Amino acid sequence: QRALQRCAAVGNRLRGTAQLRQGRRQVLANGDTTVAINLLNKAIETDKAFFANYLVLGQIYYAREQYPQAKQQLLLAVERKKKDFQSAYLLAMTHLQLGELTEAEKVMDDGRKKAS
Repeated sequence: QRALQRCAAVGNRLRGTAQLRQGRRQVLANGDTTVAINLLNKAIETDKAFFANYLVLGQIYYAREQYPQAKQQLLLAVERKKKDFQSAYLLAMTHLQLGELTEAEKVMDDGRKKAS
């Protein structure tokens, strides 16, 4: 019976995550970034390891020109998936927006090393 309860809990978690992802896509399509941020934060609470939630949150903050928040989320995305070039590129661009040229160069150099 405990095994069934664990299976049910996992199933509920997966359904909840799928619902959050579907809601996130719909909200982003509508351009409502405030709701999208809230949904992404809920998704992160559910699954802290899924890098794409941090990437999308970083993209939203970058688009809003909230560069310190974008940097924080993109650092988490890169930490979770080190070979994701989109996260690394946007992190480097965020460093540039913040006037952090040395950090931007380091991120780009690290990306080049991983690509070779």
